[in-house]
Amino acid sequence: MSNSQFDNYTFPTELDPSVSAFFSNHNVNEWTFEKYKEFCLHDNSRMQINTILAYYRDNLEKIINNKDVPINIKGKAGVLKRNTKESATEKSKSKNTYNLNIKTNHGTVYGDVFNYNDSSREDKRQKVDHVNDKSSTWNIDNQEDVWEAVRQYLKKSIAHDFCLEKYHIIKCGYSIKCDPSIPDELWAYFKDDNYTISTPFQTPIEEVVKSLEITEEIPSTSQNFIKEFFYVCLYIYRRPNLYDRLSINETSFNHSFIWLIMEFVVDKYKADACISADEDELSILETSGKILLNDNSKFGSDHIKIHYGALSIFNAVYKKYYWATEATASKLHIPFLHARHDMIHLWSLGICSSKLYFSKKVFKCKVPRDMTESKDILALGNLSWSYKCLLENSVKVIKTMKEEHEEYSLQKILSSGAESRTSLSTLLKLDIQKPVKGSGYNLLLPDEYDEEQSSVRYTRSK
Repeated sequence: MSNSQFDNYTFPTELDPSVSAFFSNHNVNEWTFEKYKEFCLHDNSRMQINTILAYYRDNLEKIINNKDVPINIKGKAGVLKRNTKESATEKSKSKNTYNLNIKTNHGTVYGDVFNYNDSSREDKRQKVDHVNDKSSTWNIDNQEDVWEAVRQYLKKSIAHDFCLEKYHIIKCGYSIKCDPSIPDELWAYFKDDNYTISTPFQTPIEEVVKSLEITEEIPSTSQNFIKEFFYVCLYIYRRPNLYDRLSINETSFNHSFIWLIMEFVVDKYKADACISADEDELSILETSGKILLNDNSKFGSDHIKIHYGALSIFNAVYKKYYWATEATASKLHIPFLHARHDMIHLWSLGICSSKLYFSKKVFKCKVPRDMTESKDILALGNLSWSYKCLLENSVKVIKTMKEEHEEYSLQKILSSGAESRTSLSTLLKLDIQKPVKGSGYNLLLPDEYDEEQSSVRYTRSK
């Protein structure tokens, strides 16, 4: 690629969809912080400069770490990132206090943020006690400061030997209420007021009908999913009074419903209580007794148990492919299902920062009593589709992690000039204990909004 071609380079979105669209819409010569700031403020005029700067540097870091980006572009991105650091250092000499204006769930929090990078200070920046400092000062300069504050609040709010806070897991996502132990200004980083679900059911009906016809044309993934999904539903509801069979015991619930849905979604993977591809575990399922069981103590215990299982799977992948890049590893999400009472809950576990995880409620649906309950049937389909997409993404990420791990392991042997890379295992919280039987588990179920209070928007899957 010539220098003139490099000048016209724009970042391909498919290399990393998490990188801001700014870098795909502008060529590399326009990747300045000033232009990025204009781009962000155009969408959100209240966005703070410190937040914009943190996002800008984070996006540049992702571009630098992407193996498919040309070396010349990585060099330019590195210069831009270094320039923002030098610029911030210069500004800190003249101005050491910033106004904090963070939009939260219940209004706006105001206060002062002090810049501890002031060169006139002789002491190094100290770790801020966010929990016990009752003043209005929040030392939030970048995203990592947010995660540190969250870690402190999780540690402070441990109320049970096996609560998720002890595992350093924060609960968020669809229908989840704010954790009362987390201040609103921190919860704002996790709350999504425009929650969106991808659905295959917005496919035009004529396309679905066409996919059922005998033709040489290959149906789309969503068309094929819809066809197979309704075939499974017709099989499940071929006999009346499904709930009577599911209410016999947990085994009946699993074999007459849960497993049939699971096998339809994961037909390409090995499935039992744990789903795996090749030798890597991908997901886990927990069923809390028969349908319509009312036992919050068991529900809470199983809620913790399945999180422990998902966390163990996540940590195992990081420890196995420890030389993969952080940019790739950060995309790993472990999906898992928890069936309790008459609902199926889909969650996804990932990592925010070192030794800090998130558990995101992706979706939930009621087990339909029969095929006439169209709303519940479609909700079940949407949950199945979301689960399928999460599993496929996990397979792709793990495959890339494996390739990066093997490539870097070989580089270390063949070249003394191999780049320095930190083991992914250093990011994990490893001192986790398997939950045991006990009391108080009923208090560990997350507080959720009612269905009518849970805002969700559906978009057509591609």
